[in-house]
Parts: sequence; C-alpha cells; structure tokens
Amino acid sequence: MVMKELQIIQKFNELMKASPKKGELVEERIISRIAQMINTEPSEIYKIVKPKADEYNDAHEPSGSGKGGQFAKKDGGGSVDDYIKNSTEKIKPKKEERDNLKKVDNEIISNVKKVIEELGYGDKIKFVEMQGSYAKNTDLTGSSDLDLFIGFDKSVPRDEFERVGLEIGHKALAEYKPYKRFAEHPFTEAFIGDVEVQIVPAYDISLEDIKDQKLLSATDRTPHQTRFMNKALSDEQKADVRLLKNFMKETRTYGSDQKIQGFSGYSAEVLIHELGSFKNALNFFADFEKGKQLGVSASKHNTPFAIADPIDQHRNLVSAFSDQKIARMVKSSKEFLKTGEIPKSTTKNMDSVGITLKYDERSDDKLFGEINKSITAISKHLETQGYKTSTEDDQVTDDWNVSIPRVSYDVNKENHEVKIYLALDQFENNTKLRMRGPPVDKEKAVKAFKEANPNYKIKKEIANGEKILVRYEERKNKTAKDALNDLLNTKLEKMGISKSVIDDIKNNGFSLEDKKEREFENLV
Repeated sequence: MVMKELQIIQKFNELMKASPKKGELVEERIISRIAQMINTEPSEIYKIVKPKADEYNDAHEPSGSGKGGQFAKKDGGGSVDDYIKNSTEKIKPKKEERDNLKKVDNEIISNVKKVIEELGYGDKIKFVEMQGSYAKNTDLTGSSDLDLFIGFDKSVPRDEFERVGLEIGHKALAEYKPYKRFAEHPFTEAFIGDVEVQIVPAYDISLEDIKDQKLLSATDRTPHQTRFMNKALSDEQKADVRLLKNFMKETRTYGSDQKIQGFSGYSAEVLIHELGSFKNALNFFADFEKGKQLGVSASKHNTPFAIADPIDQHRNLVSAFSDQKIARMVKSSKEFLKTGEIPKSTTKNMDSVGITLKYDERSDDKLFGEINKSITAISKHLETQGYKTSTEDDQVTDDWNVSIPRVSYDVNKENHEVKIYLALDQFENNTKLRMRGPPVDKEKAVKAFKEANPNYKIKKEIANGEKILVRYEERKNKTAKDALNDLLNTKLEKMGISKSVIDDIKNNGFSLEDKKEREFENLV
C-alpha cells in the first residue's frame, strides 16, 4: 500500500480519539473512511489496525455489552436466519445517528435554499432534494453521508450549470471548509462533524427524457431512482437491502467506483426490488445462471447477467461490475448457504514488477478507468516482448470460467501517485524472438518477406502440417524491467494507453521496480 502502515495506524488513532463514541460500529466506519482516503479495500486496513482496534475495544465497552467490541466476524458459522437475526438491528442506523443526520439534513437544505434566494437563482432551480441511501432509508450504520441534489432547469447551459452549482454549494457550506470534487461534473463536498456532505447539481429532466435517452448530465437519473425506490420498497425490503449491502461489504464485492468495480448501493436496492428478499438474492447468486436478466431491458447485453435499471431500461447496471466481483458474489453466496460462513479473504504472494507514476488532478473514476485501460494495454504489449502477465482461471459454474489477472494498483491522493503491479510468468527471457512468415510455396510472399528482412536469420519450419518461413532475431530486452522501460520510452503513444496517462508520463516521468514479491487478492 502507498500509505505507510505507521501512517495508517496514526490516522486510525487520531480518528478514534476524536470520536465521542467507541466500539465496533465506529471502528468499521473509521476503517472504511481510511480505505476511501487511499483507495483500497477496508479488509486491507483491517489487517493493519486490528491490534489497535482491540486496544480501544478493551478500554471502551460499547453500550449494551459486557465486554469490548469486536470487528464483525467473517467466520462465525450459523445459518442465514442467524445472520439475519444477528445483523438486522446491528447494521441499522441507531436513533442518535438518524437524529444527527436529520439535523445536518435540515441545516444544509435551509442553507442551500437561502443561498439560492440571496443569489437570485430561483428561476434556474426546480428542486432541492436529498438523495442517496439516507433519503431511501437503506443506509448502513456508520455510513454518515448526505447527498443533496440541486435540480436545474433544462434551459440552463452546461457551463452555467457547473459554475452555479459550485457557487451555491460553496456558499451553503462556507463555514465547513468546502472543497471541489470531480465526477462527470464538479460538485461540492465538506464535513459537518463526522458527516460527509455533498451538494450535487443535476438537471430536472422527465422520465420521458430518460426513456428517449436525453440525459444532460450523469446525475439526472438519481432523483427519479430515489423517488421510485421510496415507493417500491417496503420497510421489510429496505431492511433486506441493508442485509445485502452488508453481505456484499463482508464478501468484498461492494463498491461501484472504477477501481473496485463491484456492486453499488442502488444495484442492491434493485436486486431486492426484483427478487423480493435478502434470502432470494442469495439463492439467485448461489444458483447463478449465466445470461439471466432481471427487469425489463430495451437493450441487449454481453455481461454475465443483467440488471435493468427500472428508471432507464437502456441501462444495464451490471455493465459497471467486473467479472471477478460477480464471480466472488456467486462463490460467496454458495459457501454461505452451504456452511453458514462467509468466506475469508485470502491472498497469494507472487513476484511482480512495479510502475510508479505521478498523475495530474482529475476525478477518481476518470483516473481509475484510465489506469485500468492502461494496465490492459501495457500487459498486452509486454506479452509481445515475452513477458506474460500471470492469470489464474476459476470455474465459477459449469458454463462460466473467470480469469483472474494478477495485477493491482494503489493510489496515493496526497502525493498524486499511482503504483501499478504486474505479476509475470517470467522475469528473464534469453530466447530469440520469432516471427512467422509465409508458406514456402507462396513465391511472391516469400520474396517480399526475404526482402523485408535482409539482416535476419530465416529458417524453414513445419507449422500445423505446413512448411513456412520463420525469422529469428536476438532479444533486445532480456529482463521484464528492461522490456517495460523500453516500451514506455519508445512506444508510449502506440500501445493504447489512456491519453491522460500518456500525458502524466510525459510531464512527470515514471520509475520502475524490479522483481519483488507482493500480495495479490484471490477470488475468495
């Protein structure tokens, strides 16, 4: 990980000391917050801070307990009914949490409406509404965040939409040190106490506009999704959404950003809406059928399964999930229903090479998507040099096999630094490069091949029962590190790497780490 372990423990200490409450719920919340800060999975932070968590648990007993709290066990055994019984109330926000969120909710809505009136933007704004899991009452305890949407009239130009949205957000949150964040468009964020508040502009479009694919910004569906779920889900189903989200978190399949590529909170809500209950959702994945579709879709899909957005039938929610996260959900559900235990997180130590680069400011999702694309391109071209990225296959169902590329990356937001790790099948290669030529009986092609390669050794070989010409040459780069260095220096713009990552490397350079053992996460 990019942030040093000592720094992580220090940050954990700092946040625990600042929190008026102690116990497992606070710990989980702080761990999630630290994981979000450095863009890694909470399970990685858990490994580092658990000893410190135990110290705090011993010193501070949670209410209603005769001993210090613990992290939620991932191997407690029991049945699905036990899990439901033990988790339902535990993961539901307590009254004091809801009261605090409601207080902040009322304050920021009042501030925003006041700012809109003071600045004379009333004719541009159609609504001010709270969104997200808090507004739908599907939020988990400890997930203190509020998403307030400002609905702009469709006539407002895009540049004005962004400028005014930020102006309102910054003025409404002025006393809380607001800052600009980026997604598809910029928005305002601040912390009011320990509550993360986001003020997000969206356009006030109709359901008919969505049906006709006339979205003006990426956030335009959200208010309709919130209104739909508040009507469609019963209180019991909202409790089941919490159970499903919690199960996804425990199985490391939750998180919709481009780095994690897992299930989103909204997808959990749609799954419960379509399947009816938490138990039914577990059974759906345990008995997974490749190609299955949930909901009515107006488009074809090529994902392992599909979840149609009830607000936008052209949108398949699964298109944002990686095959690995879907496969992990399938295998975890099977194991859980069979044994009553949630599979533990496991890793494998493998040798890898590392690339470190500095990046210029942009939104997390944009950065993560570009890094994902660039890793794929680099791996492909490194393989042409004789250094193949290690992959392992996992038979998830009888008709579905998932490949697990042994690649990973860490992002340090403070330093604007990305570290990419590629586990390889080999790190040295002294064999000669081989280029296949034409069949020997194709005279014109043979002549052209020889003329194009006057300085190379050419042999006749048999391939698939056919006699062909083959060109051999000495390998320029006999180590993976040398090959990687050569590619990034001489073929940077020809490999299919993201344009922004190319600019990052041109502007800020890169450094390479030689063969070194690192941990790579397994499917389960």
